[in-house]
Amino acid sequence: MSLNWETGKCAAYKKAKAAKMALEIVKPDAKVDDINEECGMSDFIALRDTLVWATLHTKFPKGAWGITEANWQEMFVRFAIHEKLYGAGRRSSEQEWYITPEEVQSMIGLSTNAGNYTDKQFDAETARRLRIDASAALRRWKEKQEG
Repeated sequence: MSLNWETGKCAAYKKAKAAKMALEIVKPDAKVDDINEECGMSDFIALRDTLVWATLHTKFPKGAWGITEANWQEMFVRFAIHEKLYGAGRRSSEQEWYITPEEVQSMIGLSTNAGNYTDKQFDAETARRLRIDASAALRRWKEKQEG
């Protein structure tokens, strides 16, 4: 199954899109990458991609298929836990950027087909992933000791 998403209702997208359209009028000969960087579209795309892929682990609370006014705080908590497990979703060779509450709130309207978890299911899946990771670390250590 493919992962699909929609961002047209997100405040962050609307802001970057409006700035991009304005820059395209003022700088008609500018390169697309330069315009995207200047208007914030590049930052929006990096955040969007980070959140979209993270939803494969975090899912959405039951009854929701996106970030809403009612669940954005819970989604921030889930994304923060996800990043504690796997590290920052956005990074360069010099820096890491962790998801902030403000960023998640600006993405109200983001939807994906990643699925749903109750809080209890999310907690159980997170504990299962931690156990798998710890078991793998132990297995690697044992192999190194035997090797």
